Amino acid sequence: MAPPTPMKADELAALCAATAVCCADVNASFIAKKRNGQHPTKSASEGKEVMECHNSVKADLMAGPCAELYAEHYACVKKAGWTESVKACRFSQAKVAECAVREGLGELKQKS
Repeated sequence: MAPPTPMKADELAALCAATAVCCADVNASFIAKKRNGQHPTKSASEGKEVMECHNSVKADLMAGPCAELYAEHYACVKKAGWTESVKACRFSQAKVAECAVREGLGELKQKS
């Protein structure tokens, strides 16, 4: 039995798009492996890395000056569903992204 995965890769991608900060490198390599037919559980450590990155970004967004915008966007994503949210929540996503960039959240998480 494979351990339960906390999020599917497309959900991770949606969250990464939602935060629009960091995680791009870890996320891209994770999704590339999944597309190549490697099951995410085989790259569990990578999946864990992606999750950790997202969680730290999400924590920053929820606690920081972008919290309100992020909450709005997250509500939109939950309402629209992960797959539809990319189109449906573009506007709220852009506002979060702008805020994150303005507040320097992206720089905080970039791998040095």
